Amino acid sequence: MINFSKSELSILKKAKQFAQDKYSSHQAKFGGHGIDHAMRVTDLAAYLCLKENQPPFLPVLTALLHDVGRASDDPRSQNSLHGQLSREIVDQFLSSLTLTKEDRMLVENAIEDHPFLNEKVRQSYIVEILMDADRIDSLGAMSPLKAASYRWDLPLYTGNLKLAEDGQIDSIFGYFGVRVPEWGKMMWTKTGKKLATKRLKFLKKYNQEFVKEITFMEDCFSELKI
Repeated sequence: MINFSKSELSILKKAKQFAQDKYSSHQAKFGGHGIDHAMRVTDLAAYLCLKENQPPFLPVLTALLHDVGRASDDPRSQNSLHGQLSREIVDQFLSSLTLTKEDRMLVENAIEDHPFLNEKVRQSYIVEILMDADRIDSLGAMSPLKAASYRWDLPLYTGNLKLAEDGQIDSIFGYFGVRVPEWGKMMWTKTGKKLATKRLKFLKKYNQEFVKEITFMEDCFSELKI
């Protein structure tokens, strides 16, 4: 169990309310990145801190706020710059809190950098915990649901079992069957790697069955010669 100080708990409650207000005021589809995602990532961040013997306050604060940029009509809300957008949205709020300048900068950097690959982030234990928690929420049984809610506009499957040269995907399967498993190999923490390994094992079996079933149905249709 994690015990926050009275002042830390007060800040975290304000951050939770801030995030809830941002999501509730925006009517766009979040594609699996709504307040429920923020809560799961927050829980995972706290768990990782506990297992990794890291102070939990700043990672938990960061996790609560990391995706508020998704609740926006700004085009960046739908790409890897949503972290930058989230940072802009939370900047004034963070400035109103009793945080040191150094801690506020760590939180803002982690929020901005979390959508990127590991080699592109300003490394700290905060961004490592956040990125692991965020990626774990997309692994395992969650993968197909999150992929479908995020890229509902794409076909389920096109037969491509690898990403395009530019890293783009052309199907929902491309997200949960190709891209997401790569995220599972990018964990920073020992605990994150352990959780990812277990979830990737399940996901691999699921993906194999998915390809088997959908290929069977496509082959049946081709036999109709329509």
